[in-house]
Amino acid sequence: MEYTEEVLHFEQKFAPEEERVIGLVEMQGWTGLQEEGEEYLTAQTYLQVWKKVGGEICQDAICIQRKADERLLRFLKRSATGGSIVCCSLRQSLTEPRVFYLEGNPRRVEDEEIQRIQEEMQKPVEYQAEGLGLFYLNPSEEWFETNMDWKGVSLEIVLDNGEKETLDWQASQAKRILENLEQWEEAARQIAVDELLEIKNAEYLETDEGEEAMDRKNFLKTIKLECLQIFQDGLVGIWFSDEDMFHGQQILVSGNVEQGLLEAELV
Repeated sequence: MEYTEEVLHFEQKFAPEEERVIGLVEMQGWTGLQEEGEEYLTAQTYLQVWKKVGGEICQDAICIQRKADERLLRFLKRSATGGSIVCCSLRQSLTEPRVFYLEGNPRRVEDEEIQRIQEEMQKPVEYQAEGLGLFYLNPSEEWFETNMDWKGVSLEIVLDNGEKETLDWQASQAKRILENLEQWEEAARQIAVDELLEIKNAEYLETDEGEEAMDRKNFLKTIKLECLQIFQDGLVGIWFSDEDMFHGQQILVSGNVEQGLLEAELV
């Protein structure tokens, strides 16, 4: 990769002083973004946990960047894979305190302190809901989830991530619905067919393959219940698989416990 005006301009956004840092590369690893009109990619990743060499641990993630061509990006992806612990020299951004420029190449190292934190981070986070059982935090960290058997079908139950008080409230809403799930499912099906059958026949009918217009009976027979989701703001979502009626989109019927279900949409 050549040292061009583009690379020089990018590097000048960072302070000249270097700091040697040891950190844990996020699981996604390195990505590359190329802005319009630029020759090179901006390669970047995050250190989830890090410390200056000889310093104290910090668990506020920082972003590390550098200009790269495809060859260099491939090298970074191999040498500092997601989940690896690396040592590198960094220069801090002059305008963004949590963004750093990567000098040279990172190298893998062993660090017992960061490894212990990594092992703790990898342990599943649990939430025990009264009457519903054990929920596990999804890797996205946006929601807790569990599965239950309902009429021989695996039904996913999803709660927004939040404080325990909020989770307890969401779980109580889920319990109220599960106590009358047959009625809720039937209402959700009726709203789905009322609002989406016309869209199916107008926009998603495969007429060139001989598919005929779908009627209410076949629509209701086709969709499959998959998930009950409760959001922090009280929104209730009942999700159905479209079984490829809408080219793989999911059907979401939403409302709330007080008013019932109100609308259906494709997601």
